[in-house]
Amino acid sequence: GEDGRVAAVARDMGVALRQRPRTAGLDGAQHIARHYGWALAKMFEASPAARYGVVLEDDLVVAPDILTYFRDMAPVMDADATLYCVSAYNDNGLSHLAEDATLAYRTEWFVGLGWLVSRELFVSEWLPEWPDTHWDHWLRQDAVRKGRECVFPEVARDFHIGEHGVNMDPEHYKRYNSKVRVNDRRDARISSPLSLTAEAYEESLGLLLERAYAPQTLEELDAPLRAGEGGDGCSKPYVV
Repeated sequence: GEDGRVAAVARDMGVALRQRPRTAGLDGAQHIARHYGWALAKMFEASPAARYGVVLEDDLVVAPDILTYFRDMAPVMDADATLYCVSAYNDNGLSHLAEDATLAYRTEWFVGLGWLVSRELFVSEWLPEWPDTHWDHWLRQDAVRKGRECVFPEVARDFHIGEHGVNMDPEHYKRYNSKVRVNDRRDARISSPLSLTAEAYEESLGLLLERAYAPQTLEELDAPLRAGEGGDGCSKPYVV
């Protein structure tokens, strides 16, 4: 964008700076979609040898291990064609639910907010069809996703500080985003990253479901939320 404050920070840190002027007559979602497509293309043009790119927005505060996290997860994408992104964020990683910084999961949902994308996927599939608006909704469409999934950590590796935006307001931010737990350990590592490949993950998920507990009452279902009141938190798997 054209924000002079962001540009000044980039220059002070010696970071390569490329800015795209706004196009008149576009709404917020259209501008964002065009900017994302432009920025992703420029990222890979500037680094022709790079097989992957990391996408971060200027309203994200990152965990001390975020680059290590992406480095460790890239081989998982190499090994598994059923993955199309690795995210650093967990939409449901609220402080009373996210406990183990060594765990990661798979989802059909494109998570975003700090993510790893492959050159091959972006250049060969996405760029020729890049949408004019709501780029993230487009990535979640079945025709684009093609059955592939995204990896995300239990404990987020970045924190969203943007209370105001095209798709954000202070009330929603206070209720959800402000309560997401972010990892604060530099030495945190996802255990056995290759266990997130499709076949291994399905097997481990099956074993987890076999020992999961099915709550019989609403009081039992509330137990994970009472971690600070003598409850057992998320120390055992529940299935509903």
